[in-house]
Amino acid sequence: MSYYSGLLANGGDLISALTMDGFVWRTSDADANDVITCQTSFADTTPALIVQVPVNFWLIPIEVCFGQAGTVGTGPLTLIVERDNIAKRGSAGTAELQVNCNQKFASATQSAVVYTGATGTAGYGMRLMGKQIGADVDTAEGVDTEYLWTPNGIELIGGSATVGGSLVCYLFSAGGTGPTVYWGAKYAVCPIEMFS
Repeated sequence: MSYYSGLLANGGDLISALTMDGFVWRTSDADANDVITCQTSFADTTPALIVQVPVNFWLIPIEVCFGQAGTVGTGPLTLIVERDNIAKRGSAGTAELQVNCNQKFASATQSAVVYTGATGTAGYGMRLMGKQIGADVDTAEGVDTEYLWTPNGIELIGGSATVGGSLVCYLFSAGGTGPTVYWGAKYAVCPIEMFS
């Protein structure tokens, strides 16, 4: 059993160990004040955010955060996070910046790719979270304008020698106006042999 498999099996602090060894990353828009525009209805081919790993890698989600800003949606904002055993991005989209959570590894090469606004490959994964929040940007009215998702335990996504894996996030507000949101995510990316 590998060192990391032992941590995982025995309830050790896997995420801290992976951070110290340079395997944990953060992503957000390179311009801190930029937002993404959400959809006005659900379609599995229009995810807001995709974090995707190639074959022979594990993706371990740690957190995903969305905060309403700017344009308010017509109806409640629906947030869905799912895991998929395919490389979800089909085409287009913006490849986003990723930064290692350990500055010692600032020049490390990242194996994952992150896209916003991409066209997704048709097909459904497994939902990890679904939530609705009120469509508003004014916290004075008591509306929760931001949502932070953290998995309830370790999720190992991908890990195949033949297909990749993806963490996929959907955001939409039914009606005529898609809301705009700030976003960010944190995750680990590891070669599969680390858990053999």
